[in-house]
Amino acid sequence: MTDAPTQTREYFLSYSRTDEKVALRLANDLIAAGVSVWVDQFDIRASQHWDSAIEAAVRRCGGMLVILSPQSTRSPNVADEVAFALEAGKCVIPFLIEKCTMPLRMTRLQLIDATTDYDRALRKCLDEIARASCAPQLAPDMRPPASSSTPTPARSFEVADWTLSTHDSSRLCEDLARFLGPIAPHVVRREAVSARSIDHLRARLAELIPTEAERKQFLG
Repeated sequence: MTDAPTQTREYFLSYSRTDEKVALRLANDLIAAGVSVWVDQFDIRASQHWDSAIEAAVRRCGGMLVILSPQSTRSPNVADEVAFALEAGKCVIPFLIEKCTMPLRMTRLQLIDATTDYDRALRKCLDEIARASCAPQLAPDMRPPASSSTPTPARSFEVADWTLSTHDSSRLCEDLARFLGPIAPHVVRREAVSARSIDHLRARLAELIPTEAERKQFLG
């Protein structure tokens, strides 16, 4: 018999791929404020089955953030993810980026309206996460960045038996952001945990870049 996955304080980000730019901006800003966020295209390894990985992540997460738009409300995948989370008793936070008809299952949930003021909506989202029973404990002086147009500043840290310097970390974040956008610092930190060296880390990051030409450019 397989044990049920342990619930974490990580937030699952549910969104339509057409809303990817806003979704990744929100993920990056939340990570910068101390929230752990799970994003499918960066947290599913190439060897994993997509449906199984999604189901395991929803079971494991402490809560779900849903990017709401006309596109996401028509997405069967988003609908399935939200239904699964609600049935599992997860806290679900709708983040409205474009006016749309709310799905019936979500009409009673507290909506965060980001259609006119993203920064204000981000602050409200952080407040909701801090109040939620499944929330991570955010530092009281933590504030979201004014803009997510640049990667989060890197730092040096110990990784296994080697050290990823601030310079190398910053360089990797900047290089990777050219291909993956503002989520790059989160990806670098995650992959560094299992890397054996700076060269091994760069090779692991290259695997996440979608096209062969771009992978070669990143490695070059």
